[in-house]
Amino acid sequence: GEDEGDAAAVVDNAQLVLPEELARRVVKQVEFYFSDVNLATTDHLMKYITKDPDGFVPMTVVASFRKIRELIDRSLLPGALRTSTELVVSDDGKMVRRRVPFSDVDAEEVQVSM
Repeated sequence: GEDEGDAAAVVDNAQLVLPEELARRVVKQVEFYFSDVNLATTDHLMKYITKDPDGFVPMTVVASFRKIRELIDRSLLPGALRTSTELVVSDDGKMVRRRVPFSDVDAEEVQVSM
């Protein structure tokens, strides 16, 4: 059948394939970490975002959050986050940032509305 050629590839990638539902949950969680509300109220990620000229945060930082550790293996995180429309993963998979940069203006607006 047509599938024979792909069988080996499927085996190789078995550990890289994420159930869609799990990927969605991980993406939702990380998008929340990078959301205006969260960044305006917690400094942890902001420290990294402001240090990097492009606003990238090391993937290891994101992977170290308890909720993320419970959901997904670190090696699968970049692949999952690449499915996000709000996040950008670096080509080497070692960094992640918001697609739309977070600005101080956002922070002030969030604080005003809270």
